[in-house]
Amino acid sequence: MTEGDQPAIDRSFPKSVRVLHRTEYLRVQQGGRRFATPRLAFMFLSAEAGLRLGVTVSKKVGPSVTRSLVKRRLREAFRQNRHAWPIDGVVVVVARAPAAAASYQELEADFFAWARFMKRSAR
Repeated sequence: MTEGDQPAIDRSFPKSVRVLHRTEYLRVQQGGRRFATPRLAFMFLSAEAGLRLGVTVSKKVGPSVTRSLVKRRLREAFRQNRHAWPIDGVVVVVARAPAAAASYQELEADFFAWARFMKRSAR
């Protein structure tokens, strides 16, 4: 099989995998399971099909340039590793102030810590 014949992994981030409405954020925040690292807080609510992501970065994290950078890094960590997440549902990630100084690798490691937590708790 040549490189061109291998199935492509979908690494896009379409609207169908995003949390777009405030009501969805509130539903996950009020009824979801929680996991936290020093930089990020995760809230998860099971759903029937697919994994969707919502990102919240408040002004406590920093100015708009910093907040945008954190959001881009979080979305990219999710997008690059979406196939590795063990569950289907809606995830809301809330960035805390230390996320402003975190590298992409640190934020990605926090995502993997969340995934390990979800695998353990699903047993």
